[in-house]
Amino acid sequence: MSKKSFAVWGMFFSVLIVLAGLLVVLGKMGGDANYPNSAPYGYDSGYASFGADFYSFVNNNAAEAASASYTAANNVRELCDLMKNAFGFVLIGGGLLGFCHFGIVRCDCVKKEEKTAAVETEEAAIEAEAAEPEAPAESAE
Repeated sequence: MSKKSFAVWGMFFSVLIVLAGLLVVLGKMGGDANYPNSAPYGYDSGYASFGADFYSFVNNNAAEAASASYTAANNVRELCDLMKNAFGFVLIGGGLLGFCHFGIVRCDCVKKEEKTAAVETEEAAIEAEAAEPEAPAESAE
């Protein structure tokens, strides 16, 4: 594989990376977990005794635990969204940097080809001049 074709393929894959980053940031890739809303409870975990009071005590503590787990799940979801967006922006930045890098490599390849072509034509011109027979000089009498 030549350096020029490698640079073109690098630019192509860099564009794909940028597109993947955009899809992640826009929420089309990466998953989105939605958690159900918990019912609002009035938490009164006061004095507990056996019977109906004990049932209310356990029920209120279970509701409080459910609310705490819901809050923890929301916090984890927010962190996941933050990480997903950060990863998407890293993908976009890396893809753009890769595209620029492979674009520079490709431009260097094109410039070298132009220089090589120019040198070859100059050498051909010099060889053509050397191959032409010189005209005899006219003598002045």
